Amino acid sequence: MNTTEHWADLARDWRLHCESVRWSSNLKDYLDCAAYRDLVAAGRAIVPWVMARMEEGGALPWEFVLREVTDFQAIEDPTSIDFAEANRRRRTWWQTHRHLYPMP
Repeated sequence: MNTTEHWADLARDWRLHCESVRWSSNLKDYLDCAAYRDLVAAGRAIVPWVMARMEEGGALPWEFVLREVTDFQAIEDPTSIDFAEANRRRRTWWQTHRHLYPMP
């Protein structure tokens, strides 16, 4: 299994976990998952892959993986999320930082 397949398997496991706790309002329930921790543990190597997943959209909160690995936070106020602004900030950040995160 190659690295991309491994990350895809972890993403699938995390998605299934998130689906199992989808009625919870506690963010920790979504992040308390071995697959999530393994994605974060992949470190810098996973950033281009995460950015691609974020561009595709989807239900997983990839923002948390990105923040844990890079310390970048596109969402300034989680109580009042402006998704368009968060997407703009994330794209701007990626344009100026992608050279620091080459594809493995």
